[in-house]
Amino acid sequence: MRRVILFHLFLLFFGYSFSQNKTGAGYYITNEHDTIRGYIEYRNNYNTEFKFRVTPKARSKIVASEDVIGFTFLNSRVFQTLDFASELTNHPVFAQVLLTGDIDVYRHHGKLLVDGGGINKFRFEKAKPKPDDEAKENYQKNVGYFNILFHECPEVLTKARTVGISSNRLIDWVEEYHDCKNIPYTKLLIKEKKQIDFGISVGFSKSTINYPPINVYDYKDGYDPYGYLGRSIFEQSPPSMAISFHYIYRGRRPAAVVAFQQELSFAKASFSGKSNDAWQAPFYTGLEKSTTTIKFSMIDYKFGLRFTARSNLINPYIGFGLAFTQFIKKVSTSDVTYVSGNTTRIGERNPLEYKNTGGVWANVGLSKQLGRYKIFADMMTENTYLGNSGVCNTLYTRLGFLF
Repeated sequence: MRRVILFHLFLLFFGYSFSQNKTGAGYYITNEHDTIRGYIEYRNNYNTEFKFRVTPKARSKIVASEDVIGFTFLNSRVFQTLDFASELTNHPVFAQVLLTGDIDVYRHHGKLLVDGGGINKFRFEKAKPKPDDEAKENYQKNVGYFNILFHECPEVLTKARTVGISSNRLIDWVEEYHDCKNIPYTKLLIKEKKQIDFGISVGFSKSTINYPPINVYDYKDGYDPYGYLGRSIFEQSPPSMAISFHYIYRGRRPAAVVAFQQELSFAKASFSGKSNDAWQAPFYTGLEKSTTTIKFSMIDYKFGLRFTARSNLINPYIGFGLAFTQFIKKVSTSDVTYVSGNTTRIGERNPLEYKNTGGVWANVGLSKQLGRYKIFADMMTENTYLGNSGVCNTLYTRLGFLF
């Protein structure tokens, strides 16, 4: 039930925010060479228009490619209006500028476009397509393009013919070509900074503990030394303060949706349970009484994936993954009295057999960008597997800070 509620809350916020656009500071230049500064929507690819805001919270407007020369983000990602003819494109489009000089290199919809001296325009196939006949045809086309572009520099031509195409590789070849001819060039392709966030959160954890019910008659000898755990009624652990340290890696994209997250958390739990079971069979009667106390502090290492809906207002996210738990300051005792016929067993047992264990977790939350920093609030549910088939279910409610 907890997971269902958390999932529906996430869908509510996700649906509200997904339509919002993540923007970056920059400017565009009109055909009259006027510079308009503001915030431009991030996209993987731009067709014939982009969204622009004067301020982050202002209403966005549509800017068409016919009305501008190009636009630039402040991190030097430059997009230029191009008019590639015939099979490349049918009208002006926006392409990211990777390198300019005697040979210009652009990227549009994942394809590499090359303009050789304003005369020869080519579109290279970056990935190997299928079937093999098509792959061979595209490879031959690419080699033909290299023969035209680099024929004045045989060393560059030889490298280009034998190595697969990528953005960085093609830019390296074109740089070598410019150096070979002693022609100046400008490299505009940049590697965006890795988005790494460190942070801390503080909140509360609340845990329950469960063991599977086991019937004493299921065992050949009529007795299970830990069966009382499944027949015990455990009280819920009172709320406890929980502290976590966070590490989130989003790669190089300016508005990444998928992130890898890790955290190290500390929480406490305390349980007490009792069982009182009596039964009668044709030839004997039985009685079992137990009192169990389980207390521990746990340090968790969690890792997994986070999916974020990008927005200029609030960013909802959902995450899931695996956890490894180390129990510390552990108290785990059971006083059990078992009477069957003329047999009486009285003893003390340790219901937690393992010093460390694993589990799974999932969370849902909201984050807000505040300048260079972020604040977030989330709820997390974690299942920690215990010895003797037990499961500790913990619900976290947290507030945190990322920098």
